[in-house]
Amino acid sequence: LSGDHQRLAVASTGSKFDLIDLQSGQIIQRLDKHTDWITSIAFSDDNVLLASADRAGRLQLWESWTGDHYRTLDGHKQSIRALEWTYDSNFIASSGKDGFIRIWSAEDGSESQKIKAHSGGVIQHARRVDGGWVSAGHDQVLHIWSPEGKSISAATPFADTPTSLVYAPSSRMILTGDYLGRLMRLDEDT
Repeated sequence: LSGDHQRLAVASTGSKFDLIDLQSGQIIQRLDKHTDWITSIAFSDDNVLLASADRAGRLQLWESWTGDHYRTLDGHKQSIRALEWTYDSNFIASSGKDGFIRIWSAEDGSESQKIKAHSGGVIQHARRVDGGWVSAGHDQVLHIWSPEGKSISAATPFADTPTSLVYAPSSRMILTGDYLGRLMRLDEDT
């Protein structure tokens, strides 16, 4: 769902997804540049771009109003699990099975940062207020990263593989869960 609640991107199994105008209910465009199943979709905070990722490790950028293809970003060697835009919408962060969080410039497509985050792969990452990141991985570690990509802290709160991660910027709280069904609320500063 776009931040202005005007458009919805919907993917099912497969390599295509639809961009839908919520006012009219009409499909704006069927987007089909992927070669494998789509794993994540994210609108930029300014609603200008839309990012989509797939199991082949390919990241695509689209114009969110028209669905026109904007850019392909290659770098991941395995499936991308998560996408998150920076607050200013100038960069998109992707993470996945290869264990890296990669930060890409939306303007020119260059990789501005590459963080070796987790052995066994990254499950989820989220942006922090200061421009850094928080991530959880198959190694059952929760990392907090500085804007420069340095690990500030690492914790092992999981009894099993993590399934989700959400960062609440107003309270600087991290919400996460694991395959055993445990939900955890963690303070960023502890």
